Amino acid sequence: MGLNLYVHPGSYSCWCTEVLLQELGAKHTVHEIDLHSGAQYSPEFLALSERGNVPVLKIEEVTLVGAPRIREYLKTTEPYSMRDVFKGKSEAYLDKLDSVPVGHMTYGLAFHLELSKVLRYPYSNGDYPEMAREYVLNRGARLQEAALNSSDPAVTQSLLEYGEEHQKNISRYVNYDEYNSVLRSVSAVLDFFEAELGKPDASLWLGGHIFGSADILLGLLLHRIWQIGLELEMFTDGVRPHLTVYYDRIKKRPSFCRVTRWSEETREIILKTTEDKFVENAKVGVGMMLLMGGLYVGKKIFAKK
Repeated sequence: MGLNLYVHPGSYSCWCTEVLLQELGAKHTVHEIDLHSGAQYSPEFLALSERGNVPVLKIEEVTLVGAPRIREYLKTTEPYSMRDVFKGKSEAYLDKLDSVPVGHMTYGLAFHLELSKVLRYPYSNGDYPEMAREYVLNRGARLQEAALNSSDPAVTQSLLEYGEEHQKNISRYVNYDEYNSVLRSVSAVLDFFEAELGKPDASLWLGGHIFGSADILLGLLLHRIWQIGLELEMFTDGVRPHLTVYYDRIKKRPSFCRVTRWSEETREIILKTTEDKFVENAKVGVGMMLLMGGLYVGKKIFAKK
């Protein structure tokens, strides 16, 4: 059975699907669709995904769009349905995790960089903030353009509707208060799982001793928070200790390491807040004063000779 997976590099939902396929031992071919360059609007890809969404999994004549739909299909299809990742109690958590606004949290940060102090792979690329802002602000227009260029009426209608939805939600990225509301909703989900992992009967994973599909989503959610430098506020340094231990555990899982490449891609970009810049400028100012003072003293000494 040939599996072809279409992904945008670094996408949370794509990573969820990639880790799942790794856990299932399902051999597949990965095809990269760069959303930022507009590759999703090609007629060939729109024939697979009407809105240009990823991930897309094509299994012979079956085409599945979106991580939840792919997961549900695999869960009910042999031989994958019998794998451990679909066992245990973890299924009860999936609805809550599927509803987390990871995209808004990720791209919205580009408009509010003062909330973070570090960006990690793949967001450590120097042009990420500018690229992310441009992607969000221009997405509606690009969807409309793709709709007008499509010869398929169903695709045209779907793209137009998607463009309208994006424009209605754009303030969730750009507006500071609305972006903070997004972060609070993520924080509420983390509170729930911190409590679950802190129960007396809690085990290694959400589904007990068996690593389940919900663990993939929660682990990658924590990793995304770490990637965009919000982990100090969200779960590390005693904020949510059970999630901290859980994240350290899941990072060691081979499928997680292979997909996220966190141990290989170690480059970081340190972001300077207004306060940091003030302190830095103050240090430079003091340094200049000391230097000028030294020069003044030196001139006096030489003048006496």
